[in-house]
Parts: sequence; C-alpha cells; structure tokens
Amino acid sequence: MLSAEDIRRRVEEMTTALCGVTDLSERAGMLERFVEELREKAPAEVEPFLIEMLGIAVTRGDRVAESRTARMLSEVLRGRDDFPAAIKYARQSLAAARDCGNIRLEGAAYYVLGTAQTSLCDYKEAKLSFEQARAAWEQDGFGEGVRAVLHELGRMHLLSGQPDKAEAFFRECLATDEEDGVCLYNLGLALVRMGRWEDAVACVYRAVAYAERTGFVSLWCNAVNVLGEMFLRRDKPDRAIDMFRQALQTAKELGPSTEVARDLLANLGLAYMRRGDLAGAAKVFADALQSAEVAGDRRALADLLGRAAELALVRGDVDEAERLAQRAEAMSAQLGLDLERAEAVRIQGGVFAARDDPARAAERFEMALRLLAQTGDSYETARVRLQYGRALLDAEQPDAAMSQLKSAARIFRELAVVSEAETAQRLLFRLEMSADSDMAMLQALSGLATLGLDQGSFMERAMKLMREALGFDCSVVCVNDRPVLVHGTPRQESSRMRCPGGQIEMTPETLCFSVMSGGNQVGSVYFERSVPADRSCSPLVVKTLASLLAGPLERLQAAPQPSSSVPAEVAGLQYRGVIGHSRKMLENLRLVARVAGTNVPVLIRGESGTGKELVARALHDSGPRSGKPFVAVNCAAMPENLLEAEFFGIEKGAATGVVARKGKFELADGGTVFLDEVGDMSPSLQAKLLRVLQDKQFERVGGRVLLSADVRIVAATNQNLESLMEEGRFRRDLYYRLNAVELVLPPLRERKEDIPDLVRSFVARSSQDYGRPVVRASEAVMRIFLHYSWPGNIRELQNVVERAVVLAEGEELCESDLPPELRTGTTAGAEPASLKAEKRRTQAQAVAEVERARLVECLEKTGWNVVRAAELAGYSRAQFYRLMRKYGITRTSK
Repeated sequence: MLSAEDIRRRVEEMTTALCGVTDLSERAGMLERFVEELREKAPAEVEPFLIEMLGIAVTRGDRVAESRTARMLSEVLRGRDDFPAAIKYARQSLAAARDCGNIRLEGAAYYVLGTAQTSLCDYKEAKLSFEQARAAWEQDGFGEGVRAVLHELGRMHLLSGQPDKAEAFFRECLATDEEDGVCLYNLGLALVRMGRWEDAVACVYRAVAYAERTGFVSLWCNAVNVLGEMFLRRDKPDRAIDMFRQALQTAKELGPSTEVARDLLANLGLAYMRRGDLAGAAKVFADALQSAEVAGDRRALADLLGRAAELALVRGDVDEAERLAQRAEAMSAQLGLDLERAEAVRIQGGVFAARDDPARAAERFEMALRLLAQTGDSYETARVRLQYGRALLDAEQPDAAMSQLKSAARIFRELAVVSEAETAQRLLFRLEMSADSDMAMLQALSGLATLGLDQGSFMERAMKLMREALGFDCSVVCVNDRPVLVHGTPRQESSRMRCPGGQIEMTPETLCFSVMSGGNQVGSVYFERSVPADRSCSPLVVKTLASLLAGPLERLQAAPQPSSSVPAEVAGLQYRGVIGHSRKMLENLRLVARVAGTNVPVLIRGESGTGKELVARALHDSGPRSGKPFVAVNCAAMPENLLEAEFFGIEKGAATGVVARKGKFELADGGTVFLDEVGDMSPSLQAKLLRVLQDKQFERVGGRVLLSADVRIVAATNQNLESLMEEGRFRRDLYYRLNAVELVLPPLRERKEDIPDLVRSFVARSSQDYGRPVVRASEAVMRIFLHYSWPGNIRELQNVVERAVVLAEGEELCESDLPPELRTGTTAGAEPASLKAEKRRTQAQAVAEVERARLVECLEKTGWNVVRAAELAGYSRAQFYRLMRKYGITRTSK
C-alpha cells in the first residue's frame, strides 16, 4: 500500500517526466498509465492529470478517449462530493460516446451520470439515466453491465424508501446468477425494509456464505451488519451487538477507517442505546463521528449526528440534543438526504416536547412526516408517529395521540419491528385502559400476536400485559403439568396453580384458568396478587384470553425439550436458557439455586461467550427479587464520567440544558444490578462503587441529596482479577466485597457433553424463529461440533447453528451448511489464532484459481485497462484493485 509520501513522490516524478514531452500521443499514454496506477489510491492528486488528459483527447479529436476520460473525471469528482461537476463531465462523456457511435461507452456514460444523480438524490433523473444505460448495454450484449445497472436501480429505490420496487430489480438480477452475493445482500436489505424477516435472513446468510467462499471481506462485513440490524429490529440487542462486534473485528482487514466500519459503529451505538447502555453508546458514537470527520464522509456524519442527538435526548441533555440535531438537519439538507433530515427534525420535535413546548414539537413532527411523504409506510415514518403520539399524550391530547399511535403500531407490526411495535401498543393499551380495561387488554394481546414472536417471548410479554391490566403481582404458566414461566414468588402450593380442562377458578387474590386447543388441554395460567381486591374478570373475557394463548401454549407443549434444559437435579432453579448436565455446570447451577434466596454479592467468572449473563439472570429469577428489575451495565472501557452517570444518574442542572435522569441503581430498586466486565472500571469509580456497597447510599452526578436503593449486586469478568490487583488496577477491598460467592463457568471445550443438548435447543429455536423445517443435525455435523475447539464458546455455537438452519435445504443440517473453518476438519486442540489463519488459507485456496483466471481474462479483454476490466467483471474499481493485490496480479505475472 502506497503511503502519502510515496504518492507525493510519484506525483513529483510524473510532473518532472512530463516537462520534456511535447508529443500529445506520447504524453497521453504517460498520463493514462499514471492515472491508472493512482486513481483509486489518490483521486485528488490525479484530478489535474485527468483534466490534462481530457484536454489532449479533445485537441486530438479522439472522442473515445474523451468519453473514457470524462467518465473517470466524473467518478473522481463524485467521490469528493462535487456532484454538479460530476454530472457535467458525465454529460460530456455521453456526448463524446454518441459522436463516435460506441454503444458500450454510451451505456457507461449513462451509468456514471445515474450514479451522480443518485448522489444528489435526483432519483427521477437517475432512473432515466440507468434505464438508458441498461438499453445500451442490452443492445451491446454486455451482460455484466446490465447486472450493474439492475444493482444501481435497486439501490436507488432503496435509498428513496421504495424497497418493493428495489426487490423487483434485485430479483431480475438474480435471475441471471442466483448466487450473486452482492445482489443477495441487497435483496436481503430490501426485504428487511419491508419486514419480511424470514426471507431476508435467508438472503443475507446466503450472501455471507458467498463472501466466505470468495474472500469478499467487505461484502461479509456488510451482510453481517444487516443481520445485526435485523436482530435489533426483532428486539434482540445482545445478538445484534455480537454481530456488529464480530464484523468490526473482520473489517480491520479493510483498513483502519472504512465506510463499512463507520456503518457498523453507528449500528453498534444504536444497539447499546436500545439495551440501555448509554455510556457504551456514547463512546461508540464518538469513535464513529471522529472516523467520519477524518474521512470527510459527510453522508455518514449527517446520520451519526442524528443518532448522537437522539442519545443526548435519552440521557436528558436537551441542549446538546438540539445542537447536534440542528447540525444533522443542516448537513442532511445540504446533501439532499431527506431520510436523514427527517430523523434530525424528529429529534428536534422530541427536544421541544421535553421542554414542554407542544406547539413547536408538533410543527417539527409534521415537517418530518412531510419529508417522509414519498416513503409511504416506512420504518422512519412509524418512528415519527410514535414519538409524535407520545408527545401528544403528554400534552393531554388523547384523541390526536391515539390516531398517531395506532398508525405507528400498524406500520411496526407490518414491518415486524418488535420493540417499537410493543412500545406503541403499550401506550395505546394505557390510553384505552381508562375507557375499557378488558377491551384494551384484548386488543393489546391481539397486537402482540401479529409480531411473529417465538412462543416464549410472546408468553412473557402477554403475562406482563395481563398482570398490569388485571392488577396481579405474580403469574405462572404451566405446560405438561410443569411451570415454564414464573414471575414473582407465588404463595400458593404448585398444585393450586393448575386447573382441570375448561375450568376457571377466581378469588379476590387469585385467578386460574385452563387453556384448551382442539378439545385438549395444552396448559394453564395462574395469577396472584399480594393484597386481595374486589376486581373480577368476566368468564367471557377469560375464555377470550385462553383462546389467544392457545396457539403459543400448544407450540410450547409440542416443542422438543432438550433433556438437560430443566436440570431435575437442581431444585428451585428458574432460568432463561441455561442448559447443561455436565458436572461443572451442575455444580454451578446448584450453587445458584442455594444462594438465590440471599442478598450476598456474586462474582461470575469465565471466558467471553460462556453464558455469564444467562447465569446471572437465573440467579435473579430463582430468588425473591424475580418480579423486580434486572438491570445490566457493561463496564468495558467506558470513560469514567459516562459510567458514573450510568450508575448513579444525573441531577437537573449538572450541566447546561441537562434534565434529571435516574441511574441504573435507582432503576433496579428491589431487583438486581449486573455489572458486566467489572474489571474494566477505573480505580476512582471502583472506590465510589465500594462506598455504595458499604453504605447502601449514593448521590447523582451533580446532586447533593443522598439516595438509597435496595439492589443485589452480581458482577462478571473474563479477566484475571488477581493479576489486576497485583498491578494496582483493581481494588482488593472491592474484590472481596464482590466475591462473597464465586461461580466459574467452564469454556465449552471443557463441557462437550453438553453440546448435543445445546445444538438441539438452538436448532429448535432457530427453526421456529425463521420458519425453517430443520429438526436435527446430522451425525457428521455433530461429530464436527464435538471435535471443534469453540474459541467463541456457546455464543459461537449458537451463531453457527442459526446460520446453518437458515442455509439448510432439508430437515437435517449437513456439512455444507457450516462455515468454512468447521468444514476443514479443524481439531479440538487448535488455537483461535490458528483457526483464523486456517480459515483465510482455506478461503483463498477455494476461490483463487477461478477468481484469478476471471480477473486476468477481463484484464486481457480490455488491454489491461483496470477501469474497464472492473466494469466487465461486475466489480467496483476499489474491489477489483483489492482482488488484484490479493492474488498478486500484474501484467508481468499473468
């Protein structure tokens, strides 16, 4: 890779060499070779040489050279956001191509004109240009060019908020090559925008497999990024965070600061924000903003400013939110980015709502809706309506609020966006409760049923709604005479929590009813309140509730239960996915059950991906705090001031424009605070945490009032705290406070007897989530799983099984459904670094012969003109150059 000094020296050498050349033909040849060498690496430095090349072509009357050079100038200028100039040169390229009657050049000129018009968001003109390019290349028989146009037409419709039209172009492109990974990725993106979750996952995982086969790193990162977005929209922020982190690690191969890395950081920050990790989100957004500013990526900068503004609003820093949102709006307007501008205007509406200025808030929300008018019922439109409805509700305008919230809930349901749909539905539920609580409850449950949730998630949310509507504290769901979902600590005997078929039992303290399907009992539901109340529920409403719950409970009853999913040896254990019959896991789970009823702090140790948070949740759910909040805080590498506000909250006026916000300890009152990666905390924050553990009191940042919170502390780390103490980086007194009880989770390679049960559980869950017919892993696949070292532990196994389920064509997982590193027979003794190296070698060997031959063939057909060869091969110039470097292709090495 050429350094800045290398480029400067090459420019000086070329300038000197040109001084002695007067022959236009010779001079043009020198310029063309120089431009070909440096155009991708240093477009700004190459621009004046291109201008001279264009002048020579015009002087010589060489219309072919003029068309090619003007096209290259257009691409360079578009790359530095000078879109009007890019359009000017694209039109010059088009005129020259027409004059010389070169139909392929004419198609190329229309193509670059369309890309420049797309960058200006002039989608109407861009569409016309791409259609002209398509017609020219179809006439010329240039199939690769036609596919490139179809890609751009699809992308253009995606950018303009028309995913349904984008889908048609991507499918037309796939009709000529069904394994085109880039097209599969783009199609998946369009399907995500339309809420077609299962189809989208299948397309994107196929794109991932294509990228692995071909070594296409940027495509792999982009595809995994989209998978993360899908998990985020399905209200699975932890899975999304895993995806984004994994892709960011791989994106380092592309360079220190790339567009895909910025996209990943933007989404990672959003995932942290959705999970409630505001300090983590702030750090990630700061890194992404710095990268975008250094790179001059104004499109990314506009998007990131909007996201950072929303984070500031969530944190209560209203003035900062306004400042960032105004910057985001101004930049988006300048670039013609209506979607990003609408997001910035929406956040401004939230700012005015926070300042109790409903009139100005309404004006901003209405403007955002006008900006999004062309996108129809889009995700962005629904977000505006949700926030608008909430603001109207706060302003005591219930009728107007209901209209906006109903529209938002409908769009979110259609797009299968779980978290926001549930938020809108819950606001509607509370709004309608005052009029008719029974009807509000039934409508809310009906809305939940349309979100495509797995049966466990649906039942958990349904029970929460019903407890709130009916005024109960505890609930128990039983299937096959065993409790499968427990909230709170019921006082009744377990035998009193089940009803015979078709019966309803109701007292001032309890409600119990059976759930029937096809004349058979599939389960029963039990509610209990701590204080008797004269609140009854009509039998008709109860029967309707039972009818709504019948389908999910029937699926729970029929779902295969891994033998170790309910360790019979561990009495009193409540869990969310803790699976294990191995000796080490059973020892840990027995200890969890023994200490769950106490308040002693617990320290959970283990490698990344071993399930530390799942065990922490089992500890919480198995004790008397189970009905109270479980609040997780990621302490990893967070700036001290951000993490302190995250822990203890912030007082109004702590900084200009800041409103009061509760911290995690206040939010978790009565429940559990889970401190993940506790070894990364700064020494001063460790001291403050120690005082809270000792005194049970704390102050908000900027506050003077002592607050108290009744919380249990569960901490986790994958570091050696003893070594950190020796180095003075972790306090001994805090260590002894946290380590009252220690759990050490074994890595998966030390509990391989649990792998079959884990695989069965993940297969069943993934098949349910994605609507796939897979029921098992083949014996060959299970042997591979048992011999693999699993450096990423359970998290890696879950990801591998999920991907395989989506790619599988029958009822059984086959070796071909697995990622390359598992198919190469890697043994259990391999180290993670060796596995990564072997993966790269395997991928290179799998694609090298075919891919290298194709690149050389395209280069030879075009006289080793890299720009035209890239067009012929269907790659971007940047990707083509990367592949040439990867395979060591030079004119002398062919």
